[in-house]
Amino acid sequence: MEIEHSDEPGRPLSSATVVEVHQESETIKRIVLLVEDSQLSFKAGQWVDFFIPGVPIFTGFSICSPPHFLKCSRRLELAIKYSDYPPTLWVHSKDQILAMAKSCPDVDVHLFCTRQNALPGMDVNISNGRITDSVIKSQISKLNKDRLQAYVCGPPGFIDDMEMYCMKAGLDSKQILYEKWW
Repeated sequence: MEIEHSDEPGRPLSSATVVEVHQESETIKRIVLLVEDSQLSFKAGQWVDFFIPGVPIFTGFSICSPPHFLKCSRRLELAIKYSDYPPTLWVHSKDQILAMAKSCPDVDVHLFCTRQNALPGMDVNISNGRITDSVIKSQISKLNKDRLQAYVCGPPGFIDDMEMYCMKAGLDSKQILYEKWW
């Protein structure tokens, strides 16, 4: 996640890492960001423009931690209410996938973190690095290829790679579904 700026003077730029996620209510998550720029500051009532790599739009989220928390710990807290707006959905969707996987014994979830190291303590298979053709081949070999459909979501280059890996593993192109929209 990056805190970006535009050409407007005075708008700071800093990268930040999501270090904690808390479910505050049925529809609200609180995320804690570790901010790289130790000089970044804010005043009560201000917000953060939230830019997520791979998500083509951004949104502003209100900061719910006090200014001194950032100054002494380099951390910001954001409270984010669920909606279907892409940046908000990004914050909420990972846990929904994991909850669904836990409730369905036939679902196997394996997450790959490519831009940062995986957070410890998650009850799921996590790898650091890109998905490789050998991973796809291994997973497809465990399944009934005749009934299999692969759903791929991501930027065009990722979709192209995954389609190639799936076809190398024995799937027909008609079994691979995606939508390239950015």
